[in-house]
Amino acid sequence: WLYVARADRRSVERLALDDRPPVAVFTPAEDEEVADVVAVTGGRLVVVISERARVADPSPENDVTIWMVTADPGGTGSAPPRRLADWHGDLVALANTSADGTRVVFLRSTVQTDVYLAAFDPEVGLTDVPRRLTDDERNDYATSWAPDGATVFLTTTRRGPMDIFTQPIDSDTAEPFVVEPGDQVVARVAGDTGWVLYHEWIGPQIRRIMRVRVDGGRPELVYTLHGLG
Repeated sequence: WLYVARADRRSVERLALDDRPPVAVFTPAEDEEVADVVAVTGGRLVVVISERARVADPSPENDVTIWMVTADPGGTGSAPPRRLADWHGDLVALANTSADGTRVVFLRSTVQTDVYLAAFDPEVGLTDVPRRLTDDERNDYATSWAPDGATVFLTTTRRGPMDIFTQPIDSDTAEPFVVEPGDQVVARVAGDTGWVLYHEWIGPQIRRIMRVRVDGGRPELVYTLHGLG
């Protein structure tokens, strides 16, 4: 038998080494995906589950849980999965077990991203030493320049969820631009239309494309997308 995560990471499957079809052993919640799976002695599996990846979400922060799953000879789960550990904001990968199956080892890492600024010449590349623009301990991503060329749109987790802030390049302070329930990410200035487009996440299968005036104001719905992971 071979235990693998399905290509779309929606389940753990047991594969026979012949022409028998695969059998699902473990399926995470709708908003989760299988990050790793390791077979242990006695038909047991260690399964690492993380929040389901979002196409428009650049943040490495997520919730990770590690489960023990027991599969019967037919391939299906023979007992309720047992939760071993959980973390928030960490990346867990490369899971493995001791030879006797009594210990689980894995690589746990934490990522904290910031935005740096440097002068650039297309002919020679960077022309000075990059300096840090975002001065906080949460994750920040630059997604677009404002029309004035002196302000940056940021996706940031400094409040916890992802919001859109703006920060002048000559300032140490970022200001809220779109702060709504849920997550707002990847703001883009829409040419010279005077609008900023961004993604808003409603749930694991629904996201909305929103717009707001470049000088601020009330966000407006542009389009709702369904069935996206």
